[in-house]
Amino acid sequence: MSQLSQTPLFAAGPSTAQSLRLLELPPALLQLLDSPSPPKLTIKSSKDGLSTVLTTPSRSFLLKSVSQSNSLLIFRPDNQGLTNVASIGSYLEAVPSEAKVDLSLVSEYDGESDPSPADMFLTKEEVQRRTPASDAEFEKACQEALCVTIDGALRRLAPSYIDRLLELIITTIVAEGMALDSVALPILLASIGEDEENPDAIETVLAHFSSSTDNTFALSPSRVCTYLGTRLLASRANFPTDKKWSLTSFISAWRSAVPHEFATECKMEFLKGEYISVTNTMIEWFPVGRLPTEPAARFMELFLAKPKWELGEIQPYIQDLAATSTKVDALLLQHARKRKEGGKTIVTSRR
Repeated sequence: MSQLSQTPLFAAGPSTAQSLRLLELPPALLQLLDSPSPPKLTIKSSKDGLSTVLTTPSRSFLLKSVSQSNSLLIFRPDNQGLTNVASIGSYLEAVPSEAKVDLSLVSEYDGESDPSPADMFLTKEEVQRRTPASDAEFEKACQEALCVTIDGALRRLAPSYIDRLLELIITTIVAEGMALDSVALPILLASIGEDEENPDAIETVLAHFSSSTDNTFALSPSRVCTYLGTRLLASRANFPTDKKWSLTSFISAWRSAVPHEFATECKMEFLKGEYISVTNTMIEWFPVGRLPTEPAARFMELFLAKPKWELGEIQPYIQDLAATSTKVDALLLQHARKRKEGGKTIVTSRR
């Protein structure tokens, strides 16, 4: 008989039984833990308490409970043999996921108005601890949302303030004779005056719309044009009538809003997912960021806005719902119909 078959097995008594949870790790995460310098892992709960994530410094993993028909028996070796210390009917599975960073706790800063008593002011570290995302994902979200620490609290720059600072930055660069692709931050701040605007906010806006080397920034034509084009589209959203733009009028106004060196970069492809073509000559602001995140509701909104879409036109509105092109095709198959019409692929509702 083998050595194992001769080992006595004992059932745990009430005083020795333990409550254990098993966690199944994906190979990539297990490899990190086996490395010479394993990272710190953190478990965080979502804001609504309905989900839990496991984070490394750079990635997030959703923890899912998996039930099994046969229980796992956990034994502990001791002087007498093996003692059963737990019987486990489910385990946790760590599934790679893309974190959805919610910065709604971060109050806006418009550069002028006094804070409201209702505003909640938290440090960056406090917001980060409450956010179910890795450090890298949280930092990226803060950069994309143009967050800056002001008087110790993390604040989101208000769109109107971003508009003002970007215009001020471009005007100052031109007035000082600096090149748009070689902006020295110290010179820019000195030209604007630290008493006029918050210097950290200026640097945050400049960095967002630039690439940088040390303290020298190069304004990005695509980032500047995309932002100003989107803001221009949105400027008619609250009009009681005439919310639409003629395509020629919009492009003319767009080119006038950017530095003249960037005018040739005002390309409609930069604004995919921000507008729909109402006719061949008319467009209207229709941002993907304001649509539902649940697929069925998303497609319902899309077909309410426009019963018939070209495939290339609808894709920017559903790409965030699927990680790969294969999954995008699966979404279309489930929620829409595709057909050929005049050499183009047309997408319509299944209803």
